[in-house]
Amino acid sequence: IEQRASMWIGLLSQGDWKSKELLALFEWEADALVRIAVIQKLDATSPKDKKVRKILAGALSRTNDYVRLAAMKKIAEIDWDEMAELLNEIMVSVLDRTSVYSNPNNMLCEAAKLAAEIAYPSSVQVLTRILEQETANNLATTYALDALIAIGKKHGLKVVQKGLEAGLFVEGVTGFESRSERLRQKAEKALNDL
Repeated sequence: IEQRASMWIGLLSQGDWKSKELLALFEWEADALVRIAVIQKLDATSPKDKKVRKILAGALSRTNDYVRLAAMKKIAEIDWDEMAELLNEIMVSVLDRTSVYSNPNNMLCEAAKLAAEIAYPSSVQVLTRILEQETANNLATTYALDALIAIGKKHGLKVVQKGLEAGLFVEGVTGFESRSERLRQKAEKALNDL
């Protein structure tokens, strides 16, 4: 397996690969390092390619956290609204407690962090839900608020107002009172500045 994976990784580093070839290799080869190399080879500037989406969606459904994280990072590089939907699906599955991830909160945090990079309005509802459902001891609330602010800067206050208002009421737990206060202050400042 190691020799085969090494061979594929070497071949992936050479020349151009079509998305259909990358998809075939991704589906055939189970090795995580090869799958990560396939994801990294995807062209983020190509036109909306259904095969690219299929690879990324397939990576998100795999059990390997590293493959999933590589896919999430590639998603943030691609400027398609469909990519935001993939991140939203991750966040919803974690919040609904239906994800199959071994570290679901890590996936929630990473997805919320990347939602700030792509700043699509379609993420507002699930980011608001993070603020309403999670407490200040979960770092996902900080990332969700940052993402809402990034979306607000790009698309205006009206799009994110309800979410920012949810940030005013994030509950703290013992030992995390200062974090909940910082979240409230940040949300209040964003409501005034946007």
